[in-house]
Amino acid sequence: MSMLSVQDIHDHVALYVKIPDSWRSMNHAFEFLEAINSMIRSDFMAELRSARYHTLIIDESTDISVTKMLILFFKFRSVTSTEHKTVFGGIVTLSACNAEAITLAVKDFYTANKLDLMKKVMFTPDSVSVMLGKNNGVASRLKQSIPHLVEQHCVLHREDLGVDGTWKKVLMIREMEKLLTTVYTVFSRSPLMKSKLDEIALVTECEAVNIRAVSALRVTKMQKPNNFKLT
Repeated sequence: MSMLSVQDIHDHVALYVKIPDSWRSMNHAFEFLEAINSMIRSDFMAELRSARYHTLIIDESTDISVTKMLILFFKFRSVTSTEHKTVFGGIVTLSACNAEAITLAVKDFYTANKLDLMKKVMFTPDSVSVMLGKNNGVASRLKQSIPHLVEQHCVLHREDLGVDGTWKKVLMIREMEKLLTTVYTVFSRSPLMKSKLDEIALVTECEAVNIRAVSALRVTKMQKPNNFKLT
């Protein structure tokens, strides 16, 4: 779950129960997340360790202090299930953004969490050369320890690149983004306007949703308030 979603959690919970003003601070919210994270993380890591194989999905990021970070996700199938699931693994601080530092960070994460490196069958990063470089990329370095490892450019990242390229070339998509941004501006900041939108949805027999701002990757996001989940 994104740390930026903490206030959204507060707002949603406040629809059903009264939350004291003292517990609306971001610091208290982070304390709450840290408390529940230890239990959730313990269960998730146990499932991941017992899985026969898994895929590692990683991406580099930079926080507000310009610290280089490595974000890890895992896709695997639990031994008690027939369905695969993708879960957030953790965030690791990088000493540098080169292939050597990233490879070391990945291996250290596996060691710290008692994960079997040989159970990793696929490595899915973005398309930058530091990740998928033929000779010295992270994938090549990992293959030295994991001969059966398969690398694949992240499908979602590839899709985002395609969407971004299409946005630049197709005028209609840019006009659509402008329209959605206008709709968001009008309805998101006024409870009165939001109630009118709900009335319109009711009359047209459509499901009312909370419209969210268009993201930087040109992807519109819709969140159903009645189907709220912690992920």
